[in-house]
Amino acid sequence: MIEINNLSKSYGINKIFENESITLTNSCIYALVGVNGIGKSTFLNSIIQSSTLDKGSVKIDDIPSTDFTAKYHYAFVPDTKDMFLNLTGKEYLQFVSELYNQKEKFDELLAIYIPKLKLENSLEQTISSYSLGMKQKIYLAGAFMSNAQNIILDEPFNAIDPESTSIIKKILFDLKDTGKMILFSVHNLDLVSNFCDKIIFIDNRHSIFECNNPQNFDVLEKIFFEIEEGKYKKTNDSIYQSKLEKVSNNNGIIASVHLGMLLNNPFLADFGSKINIRYKSISAITSSLDKEIKSYGVNHMMISLTITIKIKLMVLVPFYDEEFNKSYDYPLIMEIIEGEVPNWYQN
Repeated sequence: MIEINNLSKSYGINKIFENESITLTNSCIYALVGVNGIGKSTFLNSIIQSSTLDKGSVKIDDIPSTDFTAKYHYAFVPDTKDMFLNLTGKEYLQFVSELYNQKEKFDELLAIYIPKLKLENSLEQTISSYSLGMKQKIYLAGAFMSNAQNIILDEPFNAIDPESTSIIKKILFDLKDTGKMILFSVHNLDLVSNFCDKIIFIDNRHSIFECNNPQNFDVLEKIFFEIEEGKYKKTNDSIYQSKLEKVSNNNGIIASVHLGMLLNNPFLADFGSKINIRYKSISAITSSLDKEIKSYGVNHMMISLTITIKIKLMVLVPFYDEEFNKSYDYPLIMEIIEGEVPNWYQN
């Protein structure tokens, strides 16, 4: 997990980011999207070189990124193909494995990733003799073999052929399923549309927007151009539901109800096995989200969320056309940063 708070970065008089914050959670693949030169590489470099920021902080797995031990919690592949050119492919992977304390697992990890990336016949050659695509794959193999919790990749699909693109996507999916956080930059919306879980956009004002992947190229393209034209609006519900997700447990379960409760009969309320209501299922069922905002002491605000979950019983009991309704309250206290109320508090 990576937490970025109040990221501010400039080059001379040119401001790239100002007070931008975002949290990247585990078991998720993020695509970083924006036009050329908008700041995608700067954003990635800010994570791994937070000491160069004008202002702000970065935590990697709850460790300040300025702490040297944080470096063991991420693997970064930059958008350059000129690293360690005098090493052979195998020497480079051995170096990475020792750096990340994976020496004992080297042969096991080598056997997993090298055949998939079709690099078996190139390991004894120097990286300087590799094609651009082979260089990209050997650097990616190093990131995968590091076993780091967070994988950060700058344009990982550049110079990669279609077959290898499909293989790399499958590897990233597998890593995500083990609980890892994947963040990669890309400028090809078509590649993103059916791949990642969430998309981070950087607009022409260098503001950062996060949204769920609609898994539809046309919708994604529409969002992209709305952001570029300054027409895209972040919805309050998406922000509040992300807060709700944080207060739910690791499995996303926010409530459990007995099957008997669905019949609205108090004598049967404790009858039958329990059905778990999960955060990720809320939008798939039917729900409404109400909020109440008020001051709560100095520099704090109380945000009270009330979520009402509705389940059509026909889903569970055929021909039983009833609706189950239940509300859950989640009071949250938010701190106001530097005495200013974020816009979404005021909406």
